[in-house]
Amino acid sequence: MGNIHAKCLALMIPNIANHSNSIFHYTTPLGLKNILESQSLWFSNIKYLNDKEELLYTELLSKNIAMELYKHDQSDFLKEISNENLKLHEICFPPEAYIIKETGESNEFMRNKLNQALKFVACFSKNRDSLSLWNYYTKNPENIGYNIEFAYEGLFSSLIKSSSVGINMGCVIYDLALQTKLIKKAIIEYNEAYKNCRNEKEKIECKISYWYLIDDFSVFFKHSAFSAEEEIRMILDYSRDLKPPFDKIKFRECKGFFIPYTELSFEKKCVKSITISPTQKQEIAVNSIEFLKDCLGYSNVNFNKSKIPLRY
Repeated sequence: MGNIHAKCLALMIPNIANHSNSIFHYTTPLGLKNILESQSLWFSNIKYLNDKEELLYTELLSKNIAMELYKHDQSDFLKEISNENLKLHEICFPPEAYIIKETGESNEFMRNKLNQALKFVACFSKNRDSLSLWNYYTKNPENIGYNIEFAYEGLFSSLIKSSSVGINMGCVIYDLALQTKLIKKAIIEYNEAYKNCRNEKEKIECKISYWYLIDDFSVFFKHSAFSAEEEIRMILDYSRDLKPPFDKIKFRECKGFFIPYTELSFEKKCVKSITISPTQKQEIAVNSIEFLKDCLGYSNVNFNKSKIPLRY
């Protein structure tokens, strides 16, 4: 089953090198200061992303595809994965769920797993000067946003060195036709594998492997409405590694909520440039950021101004 998972996952993640040797992290002035000072990036818990429907999007898409396939092949596998009572984004795809889901412990188990969702994401863009992303960080003329240009290969290698788990990195897919093609291919292959299972244990392992794949798909599939972001993601998955008391997890306050995050350090040489958003206060912003980066040891980092004209 692992071979099917690895093959489908490899097809999903486009080669970033085909796009650019740089990736861009958009952030607030405070975010920029914290990143440069701490020489680290924050990976936020994926349950707290801005798009609350994000994980549900892939779940519903996979169920709809399975239901269409079930019309022509009434297999047990297709019947189960299209079951609308399964709320995959809530159970976080724990393997044990398939072993005890019929017992009286299952509901409590699912709640516990939900509280331990330990996937963390850092977001970047392929676009060095994105109006939609600037708008997110500059909701009024008084706000200023920044983006940090990283050498993506150097950054990726640097972060891996400071992580206790592997990092998945890839471009977000917004194309519904491609998403459908990838999920459909996976379902067909797992359906055939399930039919060849020799016993119940192998069937359980087959379903576990499939749900893990859909879990991986869900963090790289987004609705086409977000395509302007041209997003690239790095994903840390502690769900099979981290145990209480979760010493790697920290919390930041945002609008009254406490968002879990973890951080990884990078080498200063990974930073290539810093760009400031369109603003009427460019002169003072330029002076302040130049002094900041020099004082923090980033004197060789280039500084750019957005080329997008002001609209106010």
